[in-house]
This record gives sequence, structure tokens and C-alpha cells, in this order.
Amino acid sequence: MVVCLIAIVQTYIKYKYDQKNKNVPMIIQVILIIISILSGILTFKSWFDILPVASLVFYTLSVLQSKEKNFRLYTLGKVCGWIIYDFYAKAYTGFIFYICILLSTIIAIIRYDIKQESVIKVCEES
Repeated sequence: MVVCLIAIVQTYIKYKYDQKNKNVPMIIQVILIIISILSGILTFKSWFDILPVASLVFYTLSVLQSKEKNFRLYTLGKVCGWIIYDFYAKAYTGFIFYICILLSTIIAIIRYDIKQESVIKVCEES
């Protein structure tokens, strides 16, 4: 629950800066990551609890990206953490949800990052 509340605040902060066509200042980014880690320390019960915190840090990094390619790469890290966590927690609905996000992210990476880069290289060589 704490992870979700922090993610909501992070998303709202990013949204407000995007409205002004500005990047989130580095100090705010660092504070958000520290808050994510502190939430994990305060709610830590077992090593298993590290996965949501790691996923939250990846989420923070992904939301703060201005380049879509970087967003997709950080999303992979976030999704993998949640897939493992949901599987072992027997939260199968969340597990299936994150599998779908993983597949769509992989498709987007192939479609927009890998294929598009190879097309650009071919055009530059011609």
C-alpha cells in the first residue's frame, strides 16, 4: 500500500512538471528515490519485501525519463520485480497483469527501439 501511495505522488509531481514543459529537478528525483528506499526500510519484514521497493525505484526512474526508450528500459526492471513478487505472493491477477505489461514493453522495444534504429542506420548508409 505504501508503495502505491508513493508512486501516486511521484506520478503527480512528474505530471505537474510536464504541464510546464520542465524536467523534474535532480534534487526532487533524489528525494523521491530516498523516500522509496526509506519506505522499504520502514516496512521491511523479510528479504522478499525488497522486490516492491526495487520495483518502486525503477518506477521512479522510469517516470522521470523524457526519452521513451529509457522509459521502456526502466519499465522492464520494474515489471520483472513485480512479476517475481506477485508469483511468490500468489497474487496471480497481478502476475498476469505484469506479464501483459512485460510483453507489451518488449514489443515496444523491438518495434520502436531495435527496428527503428536499424532502419535509421540503413537510411544513413544509403
